[in-house]
Amino acid sequence: MRDYIGRSVGGRRPSALYGRAATGSPYALPIYWLAGLNGAPDRFLLNFLLVWLMVYCSRCMALFVAASLPTLQTSAFMGNALFTIFYLTGGFVINLENMWLVASWLSHASFMRWGFQGMLLVQFNGNMYPVSLGNITLDIDGIHVVEAMKMNQHPLYSCYLVLLAVCLGFMLLYYLSLKFIKQRSGQDW
Repeated sequence: MRDYIGRSVGGRRPSALYGRAATGSPYALPIYWLAGLNGAPDRFLLNFLLVWLMVYCSRCMALFVAASLPTLQTSAFMGNALFTIFYLTGGFVINLENMWLVASWLSHASFMRWGFQGMLLVQFNGNMYPVSLGNITLDIDGIHVVEAMKMNQHPLYSCYLVLLAVCLGFMLLYYLSLKFIKQRSGQDW
């Protein structure tokens, strides 16, 4: 069993994933304030954790796809296809209530959907936004924006738990791929 844990795809060990996921942090930190998001420290930390979990899910998915497919070309194609499916069923390109039945089922497994839903709940919940209608300005509670997108169906903690479960699921699939699929390091790329 130790042999499979130490094995890797492309010469990288699975433990290197933690450091790789953290490399996006210096780039994500200034974007939060440049985008004008809520400046409260608790909202920033909750949002940062969601971004980090989404990056980690992406990396785990990429490891699984790379370990399960035989060549670089097929794994690159399938990785992009799988990411596109998660992206389109995430709820921010296509509204969740406008998706056809199979896509709405896939959205429950989409880490992009859970990350986006969590970010909406973190940023909009409890904030008032002025909306101008002609000469009248109304203050709208931000949670109404989240409800209009049908992203208020689950509590915030469930977003974090589902993202963790998706990461663990991809890591399990990665481990099983390394264990049961013969890996060849000297392939002709």
